[in-house]
Amino acid sequence: MLDPALPTATPLFGFRSSGSATAQVVTCTGELDLAAADAAGTAFASAFDARPEEVLVDLTGLTFLDSTGVRLMLEAHRRATDAGVRLTILPGPEPVHAIFRICGLDHTLPFAVGTTEHAA
Repeated sequence: MLDPALPTATPLFGFRSSGSATAQVVTCTGELDLAAADAAGTAFASAFDARPEEVLVDLTGLTFLDSTGVRLMLEAHRRATDAGVRLTILPGPEPVHAIFRICGLDHTLPFAVGTTEHAA
């Protein structure tokens, strides 16, 4: 039985979606991993379903990203290309962005240039 005096666990992944008819923004926080795949996939699908001109994915609030997050960014890139939508990814902190560099995707995916020292 759970002790009601114990604090409830905070979700390890969170997202906020906002936007207009021309641009959708998905802001990710926490850990983007296998446990967050469904929530993140739903957030990205909703952004594209709005049929905007641009989708902006903000990874600056992430503390962790694994291969699931890489796969989701690759899927978002493919979906944007197929739909003719401009995709811009704001890179996460260095430990998060490093996974894209290790995979050789830091110059393949559409990361915003000049937003952090490692985005160039």
